[in-house]
Amino acid sequence: TWLDQNGVAADEPVGETSEQLRIQYADFEEFKPISDSIVYYPARYKPLFGDQAVTELRATFKIIQTNGSALSESDLKLRVLVAIREYFDVSRWEFGEKFYFTELVAFVHQRLAPDLQSMVIVPRDNNQAFGRLFQVRAEPDELFVSAASPDDIEVVPFFTDEEIRIGATL
Repeated sequence: TWLDQNGVAADEPVGETSEQLRIQYADFEEFKPISDSIVYYPARYKPLFGDQAVTELRATFKIIQTNGSALSESDLKLRVLVAIREYFDVSRWEFGEKFYFTELVAFVHQRLAPDLQSMVIVPRDNNQAFGRLFQVRAEPDELFVSAASPDDIEVVPFFTDEEIRIGATL
């Protein structure tokens, strides 16, 4: 909900404590063997790409529309955003898993063929080199979630060195 409402990073919701989880899921205790114990450890989300992500993980997606595509630029951007959000659905991820941009691109291309010709990710931080966000690691208690918005997707006619180096500050 916080992501969908474009919440600011300073107001990110705080997860429950181990004790709160133990109380909330106390019914599970009756199903465990006597010799076992249940450790309740809260999970965290790691937002990527949008304004809710930490500065180093903010990015712009630059996309090229296939010539002759019947989609408008705004429809293409929306479909890319939907595919990105679908890719980051929590049911598709394990805690501590790495994000690989190449896998995201393959997923988006599969969903948007034949309307999407190409897609790259460009860090918003001008001090970061192109390719810096091709792989992102999560901590063992973290799951990735996309904070991308339509403003983080830019349709371009082709990729230039300038666009890829400068990122979203054009």
